Amino acid sequence: SNTPQAVRDLLEAEKIAQNLKSKPKELDTYEVLSKIYESTGNYPKATYYLKQYGAIKDEIINIKNSEKIAELQEQYEAEKKQRINTELSHNLSLETEKKRIYLFGLLLSLLAIGMLIYAYWKNRQKNRIIEGQNRQLAKLNTQKNHLISMVSHDLKTPFLSIRALGYAYAHTAANQSGEFIKDIVKSSEQGLKMISEILENEKFGENALQ
Repeated sequence: SNTPQAVRDLLEAEKIAQNLKSKPKELDTYEVLSKIYESTGNYPKATYYLKQYGAIKDEIINIKNSEKIAELQEQYEAEKKQRINTELSHNLSLETEKKRIYLFGLLLSLLAIGMLIYAYWKNRQKNRIIEGQNRQLAKLNTQKNHLISMVSHDLKTPFLSIRALGYAYAHTAANQSGEFIKDIVKSSEQGLKMISEILENEKFGENALQ
């Protein structure tokens, strides 16, 4: 006796479910309507709502499958993005490490070049000091040799005069003074010999420096 009212309530529920776009509510409504019409012998109506039930059920399954596919696709894209980010991060780390090694090598090269330049500069400074000292020594040696030459020549002249006078006097003096004169001549000759040796050593030193 309540079947007509139940059908009216279900049809109202169908409209509400459609307005709310609630497929599960529609599915429940069509299932109940199909069973009511089947129980009352209204098979065309029962068949109609059974088909509606099947269509909504297939639609719900398709929606769930689509949502599942979308979820899997989203998960795949997230994992893919994560892999790409991980790979980019790894490549960035490698690139950073390469740059660090390159900069370290460059600094070492610059340091080595700087040390070579400094060593070259110090060597140049040292050579300049040595050259200056050599020039000073050569100048002093020249002055020394010049002084020795002057002294030797200045000394040589008196010795020559003494020897000449000794020779002259030795031939004219008495025999008792002959030995004394010979000693004078001998001493003058030794002095001349020493002076000659000094001059020879001076010439040898000059030739060695040249």
